Amino acid sequence: MLDLERPSIGPMILLLAIVSLAVYSFTIAPYGIQTTENAFDLGLARDGHAPLRIVLISDIHDSYRNNGYMERVIAMVNGQHPDIILIAGDSVEADMGDLHELDVLSALNSSYGTYAVLGNHDYGVFWSDYPFADKVERKMESLGIKVLRNENVNLTFGSDDKSSIALVGVDDHWAHRSDFEGSLAGIPKNASKIILVHDQTAIDRNLLEGKNLVLSGHTHCGQVRIPIVTDLVLRALGFGDLVGGRKDLSPDDSLYITCGIVPGGVRFLAPPEITVIDL
Repeated sequence: MLDLERPSIGPMILLLAIVSLAVYSFTIAPYGIQTTENAFDLGLARDGHAPLRIVLISDIHDSYRNNGYMERVIAMVNGQHPDIILIAGDSVEADMGDLHELDVLSALNSSYGTYAVLGNHDYGVFWSDYPFADKVERKMESLGIKVLRNENVNLTFGSDDKSSIALVGVDDHWAHRSDFEGSLAGIPKNASKIILVHDQTAIDRNLLEGKNLVLSGHTHCGQVRIPIVTDLVLRALGFGDLVGGRKDLSPDDSLYITCGIVPGGVRFLAPPEITVIDL
């Protein structure tokens, strides 16, 4: 009797797994927006009201070119009923054609306003086109979005000192326009602060006083997140000691890096993210 060797199914299973992973990473995961929720204590008095709700998004890039995608992002952001909306830079993809596509951001709705900083792609292809960045700023401000460039605003939610907080916006680090120390001008020494910056490496942690929450984007959390490997690579490239998520810098200081909302062509273990923060 002829004894034929059975073909091994191991390689077939492996090939199927690779194909399935590729399909997921290129066609499903890039559009699987994740909403993450976090709570931080900055000593803000709410006089019996619900915590102050911040919704953070970043790295929009060319998301406008995906039909319906940005509308879904806006609906999800507004669905959180935010008190404040923050945009942590890279709202365009260094392309003048993007500016009219920013119009969709006018639909953002919050109780105390929408604020933004600029990122490296808001400065043009080589991160040094200052007139382009100025045009991005003017466009966003025409949509009711206040752009902070090394400056701060005081946000008040009640009648006493503990019911206000400083919102600090730091300009882009890659374009050599960041001035963290200057952005703190006029803020009382021990005031609680929300610090919005595209690239968190622009922050001099030695200058942090009072309670501080640093919010940023820029890294996309690697987009393709291989445990340990992705973090090591991004750190070696100068993206900082944290490339995504939450880190307590000290008992009074915290950092959160959101993964951004751009689909980016491929995503794996780093989905597009809308970050909800309660204070």
